[in-house]
Amino acid sequence: LKPSQSPSDVPSFMPSSLPSSIPSSAPSSLPSSMPSSQPSSIPSSAPSGQPSSSPSSQPSTQPSMLPSSQPSGQPSNSPTDPSTTTMTINGDLTLEGVTANCPLTKSQSDTVKLSVKNSVGSVACNQQNTKNGTCKVNATSVSCTEGKRLLSLRRLNTASLVVKYEIIFEAVCETFDCTTAEATGNALYKQVSGDITNAINDGTLVKKLKASDPVAASVFQSVTRIQNQLEPVIIPILASFIWYPDWIGRSGKCLNDGNAPSYMMTTGHFLETNQKDCCDKHYNYDLAACMGKSSTVALGYYPDWSQTESKCVKDANVPDYMRQKAATYIFDDIESCCKRFYNWEANK
Repeated sequence: LKPSQSPSDVPSFMPSSLPSSIPSSAPSSLPSSMPSSQPSSIPSSAPSGQPSSSPSSQPSTQPSMLPSSQPSGQPSNSPTDPSTTTMTINGDLTLEGVTANCPLTKSQSDTVKLSVKNSVGSVACNQQNTKNGTCKVNATSVSCTEGKRLLSLRRLNTASLVVKYEIIFEAVCETFDCTTAEATGNALYKQVSGDITNAINDGTLVKKLKASDPVAASVFQSVTRIQNQLEPVIIPILASFIWYPDWIGRSGKCLNDGNAPSYMMTTGHFLETNQKDCCDKHYNYDLAACMGKSSTVALGYYPDWSQTESKCVKDANVPDYMRQKAATYIFDDIESCCKRFYNWEANK
């Protein structure tokens, strides 16, 4: 059969159910408005440069090897919580010339504590000191000491009050593991100490104490002098970063329980940031015991001068001074030990 030499320019309304096995060499430039329900399993080698406006509801489980260089303009609504640490500064506030009789009544004591809490809090927990965290003040106790009777205030005695308080900061760490907590704590301590000292010197703290409550105003009306003393900042999280030699407990180990003696904390010469460095520095003669390993392991042969018999032994009872100089006293074999310390009996 031969095709017509004058084909119709009007396509048939009833196309053949058997399409040609030879596709056209000049396909239409207009894609079908009814795409196939069974697309090809082989993706195009030249995909579209315009991504779909309807992304897949089942994205790939394999992340891209080439992530976007442009981060999202919409951050997550559930970001990872930053690491925080608690820092505590304990202080004693001494107020001389207070109008009160000792001992204070419970009502007076509670009023004084509340007044100190609010007044010190407004000074220490200012905007500058809380920009990277939160702050609160607790007044923990009040002690009263009798003073002299004021001539200008008949029938009223003066007293000295010592109010113990604590300033607690919940600070955001600069690093995830809070290794900068010490630097942050020291900076806060310096700032808070300066703020309270300035408030005492310029009279701001006394004004705040008097203005907090009518009862407080009567107690603090004749204050003649205020002293403030702060203890070093306490940062519990640093305990996990500080290892010290347990010379008091004589355990032969390095500890990080936060109970390092004050002289070690003051000088810092005995502290290390990890167990191994501490053991290497202070217990290098018995690293196994210091690191928490078995202390019953025999190190080698050493001269047993605890008995009358000339003898080298190998057990875990090596004296500390020998452990400290293992190269001098401890040998791998008994012959070398006997030759070194019992050469006159080496052949026995």
